[in-house]
Amino acid sequence: MVRTFSIITLLSFGINSIWMNEPPHPTYPISQEVHKLIQTKKAYVQPAPETDWPGKHFIGYIIVEASVEEVYNVIYNFQDYPEFMPYIINVDSVPETKMENFRYYLELPFGVKYQYQISAIKHESSEFSWVTWKLEEWEKNNIEDTWGQWVISPYLKTNSTLIQYQVFTDIGHVPLGLNWMVNRLTEYSLPDVLTSTKNWIDVNEK
Repeated sequence: MVRTFSIITLLSFGINSIWMNEPPHPTYPISQEVHKLIQTKKAYVQPAPETDWPGKHFIGYIIVEASVEEVYNVIYNFQDYPEFMPYIINVDSVPETKMENFRYYLELPFGVKYQYQISAIKHESSEFSWVTWKLEEWEKNNIEDTWGQWVISPYLKTNSTLIQYQVFTDIGHVPLGLNWMVNRLTEYSLPDVLTSTKNWIDVNEK
C-alpha cells in the first residue's frame, strides 16, 4: 500500500513551509559517537526508530566539503543521478503533473529491474535546504512504496555541510531466495548513496 500524506500532514507541511521551512519528516539526534565518525568524512547509516510499516527505514549522515547551495544543486538534480548513484540507470521528468514528478529506472545484479514514479517537494536557502519525495501512482510501478528526505545544513562551526538522509522502501512481494534484492536496495546501498553523492560534489561543484 502506498503511504500518502494525510490532509493534516499536508496542511502542517504548508504551515511549516511558510513559517519555519521545516522538512515534513523528522530529523533525529546525532550521538557524539556518530559525530566523531562522520567527521572523518565517512558515511554512517543506522535503522530508523522502529515502526509498524512493512518495509525498511534507514537514516544516514555524511559531511561534505561544500556549501549548502552546492550540495542542494546536486541532490535536486535528479536527472544526473544515473551518473553517480548506485543502480540508477535512468531518471525521466514527467510533464503535466501538479508537483514535480520523476520516473526512476534501476537495474540490480543478475538483470533484476525496478521502476517507479515519485513526486518531489523542496525548500532551498543558503543556510538550510531540504528535498523530500514520495511514491506516486503509475501503472508501471513495481515496488510497493518508497519515500524519503534529504536535509542539508551547515555542519557546526565549520565550512562543511551536513547531509542527513533517510529513506523508506517496501519492495512488496519478494520471491523465495531473493531477499538479497531488499538488502541491495536498502541498507547495503545506502553508504554508497552517500559517499557517491559526496564524491560527485567533490569533483563537480568546485
